[in-house]
Amino acid sequence: MRTLGKTICAARAGQYLGGLAVLAVALLAADQAQTAPRERPSTAPQPDAACQRIVTADVVALEQAYILNRFGAFVPAGMLYALRHDVVPREGSGPLRPGNVKLRPDKRPRPLVLRANEGDCLEVQFENLLSPDWEEEGGIPQEDGGRLPAHAASHAGAPPRPGQVNPSPVSLDAPRTRAASFHITGLDLVPIPPAQCPVDAICGGDGANVGLPGRQGIAFNPQTAAAVRADFDLGSLAKPGQRAVTRWRATKEGTYFAYSTAAPVGGEGDGGQIGLGLFAAVTVEPAGSVWYRSQVTEAELQAVARPALNGRHPYAALDYGKERSIGGRPVPILAMLDSENRIVHSDLNAVVVAPEPPGRGEPAACRDAMFGSSCGRSFREFTVIMHDEVHAAQAFAELEDENNPLSLIRDGMGINYGVASMGSLVMSTPAMRNTGVARNCPECRAEEFFLSSWANGDPALILDYEGERPVGARYPDDPANVHHSYLGDPVRFRNLHAGPKETHVFHLHAHQWVMDAEDPNSVYLDSQTISPGATFSYGIEFGGGGNRNLTVGDSIFHCHLYPHFAQGMWELWRVHDTFEDGRRGLFDPTRPPGPSNDPRGRSLPDGEVADGIATPAIVPIPGTALAPLPTSDSAAIRSTSPATPATGRPSRCWTWMCSPRRTGPTPRPSRRPRPSLMAACRGMWWSMARSSATRRRCWSARPGAAARPRRSSPRASGGRTLGRSRRWPVNGRR
Repeated sequence: MRTLGKTICAARAGQYLGGLAVLAVALLAADQAQTAPRERPSTAPQPDAACQRIVTADVVALEQAYILNRFGAFVPAGMLYALRHDVVPREGSGPLRPGNVKLRPDKRPRPLVLRANEGDCLEVQFENLLSPDWEEEGGIPQEDGGRLPAHAASHAGAPPRPGQVNPSPVSLDAPRTRAASFHITGLDLVPIPPAQCPVDAICGGDGANVGLPGRQGIAFNPQTAAAVRADFDLGSLAKPGQRAVTRWRATKEGTYFAYSTAAPVGGEGDGGQIGLGLFAAVTVEPAGSVWYRSQVTEAELQAVARPALNGRHPYAALDYGKERSIGGRPVPILAMLDSENRIVHSDLNAVVVAPEPPGRGEPAACRDAMFGSSCGRSFREFTVIMHDEVHAAQAFAELEDENNPLSLIRDGMGINYGVASMGSLVMSTPAMRNTGVARNCPECRAEEFFLSSWANGDPALILDYEGERPVGARYPDDPANVHHSYLGDPVRFRNLHAGPKETHVFHLHAHQWVMDAEDPNSVYLDSQTISPGATFSYGIEFGGGGNRNLTVGDSIFHCHLYPHFAQGMWELWRVHDTFEDGRRGLFDPTRPPGPSNDPRGRSLPDGEVADGIATPAIVPIPGTALAPLPTSDSAAIRSTSPATPATGRPSRCWTWMCSPRRTGPTPRPSRRPRPSLMAACRGMWWSMARSSATRRRCWSARPGAAARPRRSSPRASGGRTLGRSRRWPVNGRR
């Protein structure tokens, strides 16, 4: 594919940090077939010659202190973007007002991610809901009534205290500037006709306060009063309570950095509003693609699961388009766009379903792609926004003391509002405070233990409490800084650097991508230097999840500069080989399975939570073979691919079974493909069959096989393949 796999940062300068030149992304586009826009009600914005369709996002800016990890470190002056329907009044009820707004309780604070396809226009309807009054102190997290683990209020060297406490207000680093905006670096503006501009809003500006009055591309609805127009005296910035509408053209696939230009600077390059969290990602997806959520709760997955045929995988017939009512309005559960092309989910991770190419061939844009590329295929997308100079109130007093060497490994650099520093882990050990998850781990004193989820729990996990006792993850669909996929899922990373100060090196373990996916001699990469404001996309080679070695489990990625790594800038990518439906429970293989010991209970052991931490429900990519359900005895499992939402039919005709043992002699087939390492049971023979439903040629396995064969043969030169078809991927390879 001509986009991903190329880590190319285009040199389009943008305004960033008060005049600092910023590199924006301009990734080469995939020449994929365009799809006709869906019909929309007459009330929706109408496309013009510049837009194949208009995708809208109703975005607000708000102030909210947010927690960084299980130890209770938090950002008192947190600022963030959110979709309007994801926020509620902080006190009372009624309409949202500046300063009286917070995220709904089940929504974890994460950077906003907006998406559009190549050829779309993205219309951002932005309202500033920051408090109009600057405050010196305050900023206590809203979770658990403002209560934090007791050590967060203890003095240096104090013995551990049980339970939770209400911490005292702390001094804020909030900018006195109350204006805000939503500016996207690298996308082109599309003018908005005055008649299409909402009344009492400003339209057409790029979210900056630059240029001469009357020459900033600003428009007002003719019905907007003159007094209202005069109050917009900061270019296209919005004061608290003001609205600004901007339309951007999505031209090239890739990810683009969005932020507020109202207060972009601060002491020692701390970034002002950006350093507090007022940044976002805008990702342009392949033309014609459809996007779904990647991680959900168990209840949400059950809500979209249709009854399965007898003997089939219980999640083989997911209803990807099912809706539920929120505030009297139908909102899709999995789909990220509603019927009016409004963005209703802003998740960091997504399942991006590519359009089917005409006929049985592959897209023309993919014919030059390297062997191992996921060009033209549906994929799972991970958004990774690195940010430094985190203005955190530390969970332990020793980390606040600049004269203490441990302050150098405090919670200070993170990813996606999550920070997991070595400092907090050191302080929790028996040698220091003896509290939290590592209180019974005297061996936790070296890097291998500090970076281990087995010893310390997943990075940036936020706990839920019942009274004084932690009982699990507060946000079950997004519990920690862990990105999940199934073995063999094509995966693409969208990596952004929100700044505001340091340069970082994105380094991924166990997986690689290539510099140029069209160059057979291109080098493999596992690291990429990235500077403030820059963005990159990485198309993981050879099947993505598990890579060429098809390895399940955790792969760490982090800033390769060790001081940044030690201050919390790392995450995990977890590859699963069994289906994850979010079911809670700790299965004990030494006990008989049953209702109280369900093998499908996928909670992970945790030193602080007796019942463990539940794994999110991971939505399968439509058209790919489903992972087998976890069992206690490897009982036979029969599976098919989930249906493609657009057609309701399986887009691939794989049928397979897995059994703990052979049930009898297997006839020798006419052809024996190479056995797959993905097989849950190995050593079986494959035979060729034809699907009675689709009349396509398909592979079917005798009982005992659990994988798909390779359909293509190596070329004489260069190890690429002949006759590749996107309809029959093999372990992520075509």
